Amino acid sequence: MREKRVSHGSPLSGGRARGAARRKARLFVSGLTAAAIMSGAVTAQAAMASTPTVNTNYPIAGITGTPDGRGYWEVASDGGVFSFGTAQFYGSAASIQLAAPVVGITSTPDGKGYWLVAADGGVFAFGDAGYFGSMGGKPLNSPVVGMSATPDGGGYWLTAKDGGVFAYGDAQFAGSMGGKPMNAPVVGIAGSGGTTGYWLAGADGGIFAFNAPFSGSMGGKPLNAPMAGIARSGSGTGYWMVGADGGVFGFGGAPVPGSMGGKPLNAPVVGMAGTPSGNGYWLVASDGGVFAFGDAPYLGRAVLTSTPPPPPPGGQQMPANLMLSTSGAAFIAAFEGFSAVPYNDPSQAQNCTIGYGHLIHAGPCTSTDKQNWGSITVQQGQALLQSDVNTRFVPALRTGIPATPLTQTQFDALIDWIYNEGAGVITGSSSVRNALRVSPPQYSAVPQDLMNYVSADGKKLCGLYRRRISEGNLWSTGSYARLSPACPPGYN
Repeated sequence: MREKRVSHGSPLSGGRARGAARRKARLFVSGLTAAAIMSGAVTAQAAMASTPTVNTNYPIAGITGTPDGRGYWEVASDGGVFSFGTAQFYGSAASIQLAAPVVGITSTPDGKGYWLVAADGGVFAFGDAGYFGSMGGKPLNSPVVGMSATPDGGGYWLTAKDGGVFAYGDAQFAGSMGGKPMNAPVVGIAGSGGTTGYWLAGADGGIFAFNAPFSGSMGGKPLNAPMAGIARSGSGTGYWMVGADGGVFGFGGAPVPGSMGGKPLNAPVVGMAGTPSGNGYWLVASDGGVFAFGDAPYLGRAVLTSTPPPPPPGGQQMPANLMLSTSGAAFIAAFEGFSAVPYNDPSQAQNCTIGYGHLIHAGPCTSTDKQNWGSITVQQGQALLQSDVNTRFVPALRTGIPATPLTQTQFDALIDWIYNEGAGVITGSSSVRNALRVSPPQYSAVPQDLMNYVSADGKKLCGLYRRRISEGNLWSTGSYARLSPACPPGYN
Protein backbone atom coordinates (compact mmCIF):
# COMPACT_ATOMS: atom_id res chain seq x y z
CA MET A 1 0.00 0.00 0.00
CA ARG A 2 1.26 3.45 -0.76
CA GLU A 3 -1.37 5.34 1.17
CA LYS A 4 0.20 8.07 3.22
CA ARG A 5 3.75 7.15 2.41
CA VAL A 6 6.18 9.59 3.96
CA SER A 7 9.13 10.09 1.64
CA HIS A 8 12.41 9.38 3.34
CA GLY A 9 15.94 10.76 3.08
CA SER A 10 17.38 14.19 2.44
CA PRO A 11 16.76 16.08 -0.80
CA LEU A 12 19.31 15.14 -3.41
CA SER A 13 21.60 17.35 -5.44
CA GLY A 14 21.21 16.94 -9.18
CA GLY A 15 19.07 13.84 -8.74
CA ARG A 16 21.91 11.75 -7.29
CA ALA A 17 21.48 9.25 -4.49
CA ARG A 18 22.88 10.64 -1.26
CA GLY A 19 22.08 7.79 1.06
CA ALA A 20 24.65 5.17 1.91
CA ALA A 21 25.14 2.10 3.95
CA ARG A 22 26.73 4.00 6.83
CA ARG A 23 28.00 3.36 10.43
CA LYS A 24 24.67 2.10 11.69
CA ALA A 25 24.04 0.14 8.61
CA ARG A 26 22.92 -3.21 9.85
CA LEU A 27 20.28 -5.22 8.08
CA PHE A 28 19.07 -5.14 4.50
CA VAL A 29 16.29 -6.94 2.71
CA SER A 30 18.42 -9.51 0.95
CA GLY A 31 18.89 -13.08 -0.03
CA LEU A 32 21.14 -15.15 2.12
CA THR A 33 23.88 -15.77 -0.43
CA ALA A 34 25.88 -13.46 -2.65
CA ALA A 35 28.02 -15.08 -5.32
CA ALA A 36 31.71 -15.07 -4.42
CA ILE A 37 33.46 -13.97 -7.57
CA MET A 38 36.95 -15.11 -8.33
CA SER A 39 39.21 -12.83 -10.34
CA GLY A 40 40.61 -15.59 -12.54
CA ALA A 41 39.15 -18.42 -14.54
CA VAL A 42 37.73 -20.21 -11.49
CA THR A 43 33.95 -20.02 -11.43
CA ALA A 44 31.98 -18.65 -8.50
CA GLN A 45 30.39 -22.08 -7.95
CA ALA A 46 33.77 -23.83 -7.82
CA ALA A 47 35.10 -21.18 -5.46
CA MET A 48 32.17 -21.66 -3.10
CA ALA A 49 32.66 -25.42 -3.14
CA SER A 50 36.37 -25.29 -2.27
CA THR A 51 36.55 -22.45 0.25
CA PRO A 52 35.21 -22.14 3.78
CA THR A 53 32.04 -20.42 4.90
CA VAL A 54 30.90 -19.49 8.39
CA ASN A 55 27.46 -18.44 9.56
CA THR A 56 26.63 -15.13 11.18
CA ASN A 57 23.36 -13.96 12.69
CA TYR A 58 24.39 -10.33 12.26
CA PRO A 59 25.13 -8.48 9.01
CA ILE A 60 28.68 -7.85 7.90
CA ALA A 61 29.89 -4.28 8.37
CA GLY A 62 33.41 -4.28 6.91
CA ILE A 63 36.47 -6.07 5.57
CA THR A 64 40.25 -5.65 5.88
CA GLY A 65 43.11 -7.55 4.30
CA THR A 66 46.35 -9.09 5.54
CA PRO A 67 49.71 -7.49 4.63
CA ASP A 68 50.68 -10.52 2.50
CA GLY A 69 47.51 -10.15 0.39
CA ARG A 70 46.52 -13.77 1.05
CA GLY A 71 43.90 -13.32 3.73
CA TYR A 72 41.19 -11.09 5.08
CA TRP A 73 38.85 -10.57 8.00
CA GLU A 74 35.16 -9.78 7.91
CA VAL A 75 33.48 -8.09 10.87
CA ALA A 76 29.79 -8.25 11.75
CA SER A 77 27.79 -5.47 13.35
CA ASP A 78 27.75 -7.31 16.69
CA GLY A 79 31.58 -7.30 16.72
CA GLY A 80 32.03 -10.89 15.54
CA VAL A 81 35.22 -11.41 13.48
CA PHE A 82 35.68 -14.05 10.77
CA SER A 83 39.15 -14.96 9.44
CA PHE A 84 39.99 -16.37 6.00
CA GLY A 85 43.24 -17.40 4.29
CA THR A 86 46.31 -16.32 6.22
CA ALA A 87 44.27 -14.03 8.46
CA GLN A 88 44.42 -15.22 12.07
CA PHE A 89 41.73 -14.78 14.69
CA TYR A 90 42.82 -12.63 17.65
CA GLY A 91 39.49 -12.03 19.34
CA SER A 92 36.21 -10.25 18.81
CA ALA A 93 33.63 -8.02 20.49
CA ALA A 94 30.77 -10.47 19.98
CA SER A 95 30.55 -11.24 23.69
CA ILE A 96 30.71 -7.58 24.74
CA GLN A 97 27.52 -5.63 25.49
CA LEU A 98 27.98 -2.94 22.86
CA ALA A 99 26.52 0.55 23.14
CA ALA A 100 26.37 0.80 19.33
CA PRO A 101 26.93 -1.54 16.38
CA VAL A 102 30.39 -2.12 14.97
CA VAL A 103 30.87 -0.36 11.63
CA GLY A 104 34.43 -1.21 10.55
CA ILE A 105 37.65 -3.18 10.95
CA THR A 106 41.29 -2.23 10.24
CA SER A 107 44.31 -4.52 10.47
CA THR A 108 47.71 -3.71 11.96
CA PRO A 109 50.71 -3.38 9.59
CA ASP A 110 52.07 -6.86 10.42
CA GLY A 111 48.64 -8.52 10.29
CA LYS A 112 48.94 -9.78 13.87
CA GLY A 113 46.04 -7.73 15.15
CA TYR A 114 43.17 -5.46 14.24
CA TRP A 115 40.92 -2.72 15.52
CA LEU A 116 37.14 -2.61 15.45
CA VAL A 117 35.24 0.67 15.56
CA ALA A 118 31.62 1.16 16.58
CA ALA A 119 29.11 3.82 15.56
CA ASP A 120 29.48 5.56 18.94
CA GLY A 121 33.23 5.93 18.34
CA GLY A 122 34.25 3.07 20.60
CA VAL A 123 37.46 1.30 19.56
CA PHE A 124 38.30 -2.33 20.36
CA ALA A 125 41.90 -3.53 19.94
CA PHE A 126 42.90 -7.17 19.46
CA GLY A 127 46.22 -8.95 18.95
CA ASP A 128 49.11 -6.51 18.68
CA ALA A 129 46.80 -3.57 17.91
CA GLY A 130 47.44 -0.77 20.37
CA TYR A 131 44.62 1.15 22.00
CA PHE A 132 45.22 4.92 21.70
CA GLY A 133 41.84 6.32 22.64
CA SER A 134 38.30 6.55 21.30
CA MET A 135 35.11 8.59 21.27
CA GLY A 136 33.19 5.91 23.16
CA GLY A 137 31.04 7.49 25.87
CA LYS A 138 31.64 11.01 24.54
CA PRO A 139 29.00 13.19 22.85
CA LEU A 140 29.00 13.01 19.05
CA ASN A 141 27.21 15.26 16.60
CA SER A 142 26.97 12.35 14.19
CA PRO A 143 27.71 8.60 14.32
CA VAL A 144 31.16 7.31 13.40
CA VAL A 145 31.23 5.54 10.03
CA GLY A 146 34.82 4.34 9.61
CA MET A 147 38.46 4.29 10.65
CA SER A 148 41.91 4.09 9.09
CA ALA A 149 45.25 3.26 10.74
CA THR A 150 48.65 4.84 10.20
CA PRO A 151 51.26 2.72 8.34
CA ASP A 152 53.29 1.98 11.48
CA GLY A 153 50.23 0.98 13.50
CA GLY A 154 50.94 3.69 16.03
CA GLY A 155 47.64 5.49 15.59
CA TYR A 156 44.36 5.78 13.75
CA TRP A 157 41.73 8.20 12.56
CA LEU A 158 37.98 7.92 13.02
CA THR A 159 35.47 9.79 10.89
CA ALA A 160 31.80 10.53 11.44
CA LYS A 161 29.10 10.88 8.82
CA ASP A 162 29.12 14.68 9.26
CA GLY A 163 32.79 14.68 8.23
CA GLY A 164 34.23 15.11 11.70
CA VAL A 165 37.67 13.51 12.16
CA PHE A 166 39.20 12.24 15.41
CA ALA A 167 42.94 11.45 15.53
CA TYR A 168 44.67 9.18 18.05
CA GLY A 169 48.23 7.98 18.65
CA ASP A 170 50.63 9.18 15.95
CA ALA A 171 47.78 9.95 13.56
CA GLN A 172 47.79 13.71 13.08
CA PHE A 173 44.69 15.83 12.64
CA ALA A 174 44.88 17.63 9.28
CA GLY A 175 41.33 18.97 9.05
CA SER A 176 37.76 17.79 8.69
CA MET A 177 34.36 18.61 7.22
CA GLY A 178 32.71 18.79 10.62
CA GLY A 179 30.36 21.77 10.75
CA LYS A 180 30.83 22.51 7.03
CA PRO A 181 28.16 22.20 4.34
CA MET A 182 28.27 18.98 2.33
CA ASN A 183 26.08 17.61 -0.43
CA ALA A 184 26.01 14.16 1.14
CA PRO A 185 27.16 12.41 4.32
CA VAL A 186 30.65 10.98 4.66
CA VAL A 187 30.81 7.18 4.38
CA GLY A 188 34.49 6.38 5.00
CA ILE A 189 38.10 7.44 5.51
CA ALA A 190 41.40 6.21 4.08
CA GLY A 191 44.90 7.26 5.15
CA SER A 192 47.18 8.39 2.34
CA GLY A 193 50.20 6.41 3.51
CA GLY A 194 51.69 8.48 6.32
CA THR A 195 50.65 9.93 9.64
CA THR A 196 49.52 13.31 8.36
CA GLY A 197 47.11 12.81 5.44
CA TYR A 198 43.79 11.17 4.63
CA TRP A 199 40.79 11.25 2.33
CA LEU A 200 37.13 11.33 3.28
CA ALA A 201 34.55 9.91 0.87
CA GLY A 202 30.99 11.20 0.57
CA ALA A 203 27.92 9.15 -0.30
CA ASP A 204 27.59 11.20 -3.49
CA GLY A 205 31.13 10.28 -4.56
CA GLY A 206 32.73 13.51 -3.39
CA ILE A 207 36.30 13.33 -2.03
CA PHE A 208 37.72 15.62 0.63
CA ALA A 209 41.52 15.52 0.74
CA PHE A 210 43.43 16.64 3.84
CA ASN A 211 47.21 16.75 3.49
CA ALA A 212 46.67 14.14 0.77
CA PRO A 213 46.66 14.46 -3.03
CA PHE A 214 43.28 15.00 -4.63
CA SER A 215 43.14 12.73 -7.67
CA GLY A 216 39.50 13.05 -8.66
CA SER A 217 36.04 12.09 -7.48
CA MET A 218 32.51 11.24 -8.58
CA GLY A 219 31.07 14.33 -6.92
CA GLY A 220 28.58 16.05 -9.20
CA LYS A 221 28.25 13.00 -11.45
CA PRO A 222 25.22 10.70 -11.64
CA LEU A 223 25.50 7.51 -9.62
CA ASN A 224 23.44 4.35 -9.82
CA ALA A 225 23.80 3.85 -6.06
CA PRO A 226 25.30 5.76 -3.14
CA MET A 227 28.93 5.21 -2.25
CA ALA A 228 29.63 2.74 0.55
CA GLY A 229 33.38 2.94 1.17
CA ILE A 230 36.89 4.03 0.20
CA ALA A 231 40.29 2.29 0.20
CA ARG A 232 43.81 3.51 -0.55
CA SER A 233 45.62 1.93 -3.50
CA GLY A 234 49.13 0.58 -3.06
CA SER A 235 50.80 3.72 -4.42
CA GLY A 236 49.49 6.01 -1.70
CA THR A 237 48.49 8.62 -4.29
CA GLY A 238 45.42 6.79 -5.51
CA TYR A 239 42.24 5.44 -4.07
CA TRP A 240 39.13 3.48 -4.92
CA MET A 241 35.54 4.15 -4.02
CA VAL A 242 32.83 1.49 -4.08
CA GLY A 243 29.08 1.97 -4.38
CA ALA A 244 26.34 0.00 -2.66
CA ASP A 245 25.70 -1.66 -6.04
CA GLY A 246 29.31 -2.88 -6.20
CA GLY A 247 30.45 -0.32 -8.77
CA VAL A 248 34.14 0.59 -8.32
CA PHE A 249 35.79 3.89 -9.28
CA GLY A 250 39.59 4.30 -9.32
CA PHE A 251 41.52 7.57 -9.11
CA GLY A 252 45.19 8.55 -9.05
CA GLY A 253 46.41 5.51 -10.94
CA ALA A 254 44.33 3.04 -8.92
CA PRO A 255 43.46 0.28 -11.43
CA VAL A 256 39.94 -1.09 -11.73
CA PRO A 257 40.25 -4.78 -12.70
CA GLY A 258 36.53 -5.35 -12.21
CA SER A 259 33.41 -4.56 -10.23
CA MET A 260 29.89 -5.73 -9.49
CA GLY A 261 28.30 -2.64 -10.99
CA GLY A 262 25.34 -3.61 -13.15
CA LYS A 263 25.33 -7.19 -11.86
CA PRO A 264 22.67 -8.68 -9.59
CA LEU A 265 23.44 -8.60 -5.87
CA ASN A 266 21.64 -10.33 -3.05
CA ALA A 267 22.67 -7.59 -0.62
CA PRO A 268 24.30 -4.16 -0.89
CA VAL A 269 28.06 -3.78 -0.76
CA VAL A 270 29.18 -2.17 2.51
CA GLY A 271 32.97 -1.90 2.16
CA MET A 272 36.20 -2.75 0.39
CA ALA A 273 39.88 -3.45 1.06
CA GLY A 274 42.83 -3.26 -1.33
CA THR A 275 45.71 -5.69 -1.74
CA PRO A 276 49.24 -4.56 -0.77
CA SER A 277 50.30 -4.38 -4.43
CA GLY A 278 47.48 -2.01 -5.30
CA ASN A 279 46.49 -4.29 -8.18
CA GLY A 280 43.38 -5.79 -6.64
CA TYR A 281 40.74 -5.51 -4.00
CA TRP A 282 37.94 -7.26 -2.17
CA LEU A 283 34.38 -5.98 -1.90
CA VAL A 284 32.09 -7.23 0.86
CA ALA A 285 28.29 -7.17 1.03
CA SER A 286 26.14 -7.01 4.13
CA ASP A 287 25.21 -10.69 3.79
CA GLY A 288 28.90 -11.64 3.89
CA GLY A 289 29.39 -12.11 0.14
CA VAL A 290 32.99 -11.41 -0.95
CA PHE A 291 33.89 -10.31 -4.49
CA ALA A 292 37.58 -10.55 -5.41
CA PHE A 293 39.20 -8.70 -8.33
CA GLY A 294 42.72 -8.34 -9.71
CA ASP A 295 45.30 -10.12 -7.56
CA ALA A 296 42.92 -10.39 -4.61
CA PRO A 297 42.16 -14.08 -3.99
CA TYR A 298 38.75 -15.34 -2.92
CA LEU A 299 39.28 -17.32 0.30
CA GLY A 300 35.85 -17.76 1.86
CA ARG A 301 32.99 -15.78 3.31
CA ALA A 302 30.55 -15.33 6.13
CA VAL A 303 26.93 -16.22 5.42
CA LEU A 304 24.16 -14.16 6.99
CA THR A 305 21.58 -16.70 8.11
CA SER A 306 17.87 -16.20 8.51
CA THR A 307 17.99 -17.53 12.05
CA PRO A 308 17.59 -14.63 14.49
CA PRO A 309 20.19 -14.34 17.25
CA PRO A 310 19.18 -15.86 20.57
CA PRO A 311 17.39 -13.31 22.76
CA PRO A 312 19.18 -12.00 25.84
CA PRO A 313 17.80 -12.80 29.29
CA GLY A 314 14.28 -11.41 29.41
CA GLY A 315 14.24 -11.15 25.61
CA GLN A 316 14.70 -7.37 25.64
CA GLN A 317 17.55 -4.98 24.96
CA MET A 318 18.00 -1.24 25.14
CA PRO A 319 17.28 0.54 21.81
CA ALA A 320 20.97 1.48 21.52
CA ASN A 321 21.79 -2.21 21.09
CA LEU A 322 19.16 -2.95 18.44
CA MET A 323 18.98 -2.39 14.70
CA LEU A 324 16.31 -3.26 12.15
CA SER A 325 16.26 -6.99 11.44
CA THR A 326 16.15 -8.63 8.03
CA SER A 327 12.53 -9.58 8.64
CA GLY A 328 11.76 -6.04 9.75
CA ALA A 329 13.24 -4.61 6.56
CA ALA A 330 11.15 -7.04 4.48
CA PHE A 331 8.07 -6.00 6.50
CA ILE A 332 8.64 -2.34 5.61
CA ALA A 333 9.33 -3.12 1.96
CA ALA A 334 6.14 -5.16 1.64
CA PHE A 335 3.97 -2.29 2.83
CA GLU A 336 5.84 0.45 0.97
CA GLY A 337 5.91 -1.22 -2.42
CA PHE A 338 8.69 -0.62 -4.92
CA SER A 339 8.96 1.85 -7.79
CA ALA A 340 11.98 1.64 -10.08
CA VAL A 341 11.39 5.13 -11.46
CA PRO A 342 10.70 8.49 -9.83
CA TYR A 343 7.06 9.19 -8.97
CA ASN A 344 5.04 11.70 -6.96
CA ASP A 345 3.96 10.32 -3.59
CA PRO A 346 0.25 10.51 -2.67
CA SER A 347 0.68 13.31 -0.14
CA GLN A 348 -0.68 16.78 -0.85
CA ALA A 349 2.87 17.95 -1.55
CA GLN A 350 3.36 15.19 -4.17
CA ASN A 351 7.02 14.79 -3.19
CA CYS A 352 9.31 13.20 -5.75
CA THR A 353 10.09 9.68 -4.56
CA ILE A 354 11.72 6.46 -5.75
CA GLY A 355 12.34 2.90 -4.57
CA TYR A 356 10.69 2.03 -1.26
CA GLY A 357 9.61 5.58 -0.40
CA HIS A 358 13.01 7.29 -0.69
CA LEU A 359 12.74 11.07 -1.06
CA ILE A 360 14.46 12.57 -4.10
CA HIS A 361 13.28 16.07 -3.21
CA ALA A 362 10.24 17.93 -1.92
CA GLY A 363 7.61 18.68 -4.54
CA PRO A 364 6.68 16.90 -7.75
CA CYS A 365 9.17 15.11 -9.99
CA THR A 366 10.55 16.93 -13.00
CA SER A 367 11.76 15.64 -16.33
CA THR A 368 15.31 16.19 -15.06
CA ASP A 369 14.65 13.88 -12.10
CA LYS A 370 13.40 11.16 -14.42
CA GLN A 371 16.38 11.60 -16.71
CA ASN A 372 18.98 11.61 -13.92
CA TRP A 373 17.54 8.69 -11.99
CA GLY A 374 16.35 6.55 -14.86
CA SER A 375 15.39 3.16 -13.46
CA ILE A 376 16.92 1.70 -10.28
CA THR A 377 17.13 -1.96 -9.31
CA VAL A 378 15.42 -3.62 -6.38
CA GLN A 379 18.85 -3.96 -4.72
CA GLN A 380 19.46 -0.22 -5.08
CA GLY A 381 16.03 0.45 -3.63
CA GLN A 382 16.84 -1.82 -0.70
CA ALA A 383 20.08 0.04 -0.09
CA LEU A 384 18.25 3.38 -0.05
CA LEU A 385 15.62 1.99 2.34
CA GLN A 386 18.29 0.71 4.71
CA SER A 387 20.21 3.97 4.52
CA ASP A 388 17.10 5.95 5.41
CA VAL A 389 16.35 3.61 8.33
CA ASN A 390 19.90 3.71 9.68
CA THR A 391 20.43 7.45 9.40
CA ARG A 392 17.01 8.79 10.38
CA PHE A 393 14.66 6.36 12.03
CA VAL A 394 16.90 4.24 14.25
CA PRO A 395 18.50 7.37 15.78
CA ALA A 396 15.03 8.91 16.22
CA LEU A 397 13.73 5.85 18.06
CA ARG A 398 16.79 5.81 20.30
CA THR A 399 16.26 9.49 21.07
CA GLY A 400 12.55 9.11 21.71
CA ILE A 401 12.69 6.12 24.08
CA PRO A 402 16.36 5.69 25.06
CA ALA A 403 15.74 3.77 28.31
CA THR A 404 12.86 1.49 27.28
CA PRO A 405 13.87 -2.18 26.81
CA LEU A 406 12.43 -3.73 23.63
CA THR A 407 12.41 -7.10 21.94
CA GLN A 408 13.62 -7.26 18.35
CA THR A 409 10.06 -7.57 17.05
CA GLN A 410 8.87 -4.61 19.14
CA PHE A 411 11.77 -2.57 17.79
CA ASP A 412 10.92 -3.56 14.20
CA ALA A 413 7.24 -2.69 14.69
CA LEU A 414 8.14 0.81 15.88
CA ILE A 415 10.59 1.36 13.03
CA ASP A 416 7.90 0.46 10.49
CA TRP A 417 5.50 2.89 12.17
CA ILE A 418 7.90 5.85 12.16
CA TYR A 419 9.14 5.01 8.65
CA ASN A 420 5.54 5.43 7.51
CA GLU A 421 4.51 8.33 9.76
CA GLY A 422 7.77 10.25 10.14
CA ALA A 423 10.40 10.44 12.88
CA GLY A 424 8.50 13.13 14.78
CA VAL A 425 5.95 10.65 16.14
CA ILE A 426 8.61 9.02 18.32
CA THR A 427 10.64 12.13 19.19
CA GLY A 428 7.54 14.26 19.88
CA SER A 429 4.71 13.79 22.34
CA SER A 430 2.79 10.93 20.73
CA SER A 431 0.65 8.53 22.76
CA VAL A 432 2.94 5.63 21.80
CA ARG A 433 6.06 7.44 22.98
CA ASN A 434 4.35 8.57 26.18
CA ALA A 435 3.23 5.02 26.98
CA LEU A 436 6.79 3.74 26.60
CA ARG A 437 8.52 6.47 28.58
CA VAL A 438 6.66 5.97 31.84
CA SER A 439 7.95 3.62 34.53
CA PRO A 440 7.13 0.85 34.12
CA PRO A 441 6.53 1.13 30.33
CA GLN A 442 2.94 0.44 29.27
CA TYR A 443 3.75 -2.13 26.60
CA SER A 444 0.16 -3.38 26.33
CA ALA A 445 -1.07 0.10 25.32
CA VAL A 446 1.02 0.29 22.15
CA PRO A 447 -1.17 -1.72 19.70
CA GLN A 448 -4.22 0.42 20.47
CA ASP A 449 -2.23 3.67 20.44
CA LEU A 450 -0.91 2.81 16.98
CA MET A 451 -4.51 2.94 15.73
CA ASN A 452 -4.47 6.72 16.22
CA TYR A 453 -2.42 6.90 13.00
CA VAL A 454 -4.75 5.73 10.25
CA SER A 455 -5.50 9.03 8.49
CA ALA A 456 -3.86 11.06 5.74
CA ASP A 457 -4.98 14.50 4.63
CA GLY A 458 -8.04 14.16 6.86
CA LYS A 459 -9.18 10.83 5.41
CA LYS A 460 -9.14 7.42 7.06
CA LEU A 461 -7.33 5.01 4.77
CA CYS A 462 -7.81 1.27 4.69
CA GLY A 463 -4.15 0.71 3.83
CA LEU A 464 -3.04 2.55 6.96
CA TYR A 465 -5.59 0.69 9.08
CA ARG A 466 -4.17 -2.65 7.91
CA ARG A 467 -0.60 -1.49 8.41
CA ARG A 468 -1.31 -0.40 11.99
CA ILE A 469 -3.10 -3.71 12.69
CA SER A 470 -0.07 -5.59 11.33
CA GLU A 471 2.35 -3.50 13.41
CA GLY A 472 0.28 -4.13 16.54
CA ASN A 473 0.26 -7.83 15.79
CA LEU A 474 4.04 -7.81 15.30
CA TRP A 475 4.42 -5.94 18.59
CA SER A 476 2.23 -8.38 20.52
CA THR A 477 2.94 -11.76 18.92
CA GLY A 478 6.27 -11.41 17.10
CA SER A 479 4.65 -12.40 13.79
CA TYR A 480 5.76 -10.53 10.66
CA ALA A 481 2.55 -11.44 8.83
CA ARG A 482 1.04 -8.71 6.67
CA LEU A 483 -2.58 -8.78 7.82
CA SER A 484 -5.51 -7.71 5.61
CA PRO A 485 -8.63 -7.52 7.78
CA ALA A 486 -11.82 -5.95 6.49
CA CYS A 487 -11.75 -2.20 7.07
CA PRO A 488 -14.40 -0.58 9.28
CA PRO A 489 -17.03 1.70 7.73
CA GLY A 490 -15.79 5.16 6.88
CA TYR A 491 -12.41 4.05 5.52
CA ASN A 492 -11.33 4.73 1.94
